[in-house]
Order: sequence, then C-alpha cells, then structure tokens
Amino acid sequence: MIPALHYLEEEVSSWDEMCSVLGEYLGLERPISKAVLRRARQDDRFAGHLFTCRYHADLLKVLLADPRNEKYQLAEDVKHQQKSNLELIGKASAALLKWGKAGFARVDEATFESRFNICQACEYLIEPPDKLVYKITLSQKSDLRVCSACGCVAARKARLPTETCPVADPSNPSLNRWGDPISEAGTN
Repeated sequence: MIPALHYLEEEVSSWDEMCSVLGEYLGLERPISKAVLRRARQDDRFAGHLFTCRYHADLLKVLLADPRNEKYQLAEDVKHQQKSNLELIGKASAALLKWGKAGFARVDEATFESRFNICQACEYLIEPPDKLVYKITLSQKSDLRVCSACGCVAARKARLPTETCPVADPSNPSLNRWGDPISEAGTN
C-alpha cells in the first residue's frame, strides 16, 4: 500500500470518512466509491494513477469509471444504494423504449434459463424493496426478486435481448456475469 493511503488509514476511523477525505484530496466534489478505495489499497499502480491525476477531472473521470473497479465492490455497497421511484421509472421507460425499437423480441428459452440461473445464484438478487413502483408493477405470478445493482426485476430483465447484466464477472472484468462484453457507455 502506498504511504499516503497507509497514513489515511491511521488518521481516519471509517470507510465512509476515508472515501470523503480521499475524494476531497483528489479535488472531487464528492467522496470516491468504496470500490475505488478498495482497489487503490490493493493496487499500488492504480493508487499512483489516482494521485498523479489529482485535479485533472477528465483523467480522474476515466479512472473512477473504470469497469475493473466493480470487482472491488461488495454486495452490501450496492444494496444500500437503493434507487428512487423516479429513477426506477426512468430506467424502466428507457428499457421499454429500447425493447420496443427492437420489435419487442424475447430471448430464446435456453438464453433466458442461462441468464436467470446466473441471477438466482447472484448475491445482488434481493426481495423487492418497499417502493411504490414495485407494488404497482409486480404481479404475484412471477418471481418478484430484483437486482440490487440496477433495480430491475431480474426475471423480466433476463428475457429481454436489449438488456444486459450490470455486474462485472469477477473472473473476467471485461465481461458481465451473463458473459456479455461490458459496454463502453455503461451497463443497464
């Protein structure tokens, strides 16, 4: 671990505070994510790049958005980042529009089974939070569990060819857990 991070650990008592202090040190208006902090603690080269790019917003943006940071994210980090009803409605509307443009196609049964089996074994799959949008849209006839990484109903998302898993595969961070390449623009 590089000396600056070691010093930070000695002076600061909590992870949240370390994220805030490091975000401030880097010239950001917000804390860095816990995943970025974990990666910086374990990867001296990455930490060096962060410190070198201090106050260079464009370069820091690239480092902070690096998909490889996701492999340092713990399930509990994501589970506590619940999306608002408005965010969920916006995501659902965008997905519906994209699905409509693709002709409302569905993946074949084998693809669905493969995708949903991965979801069912994933630590991000949770019971739906107590949100109005889930109460209105969920039918008791289907699996109601949602992905805490994106907020989508996993059984529905896995059926749509226009959707992708938002979580990087721990064994290959360039792919998501469904085996698809992580997109340049981000995941759904």
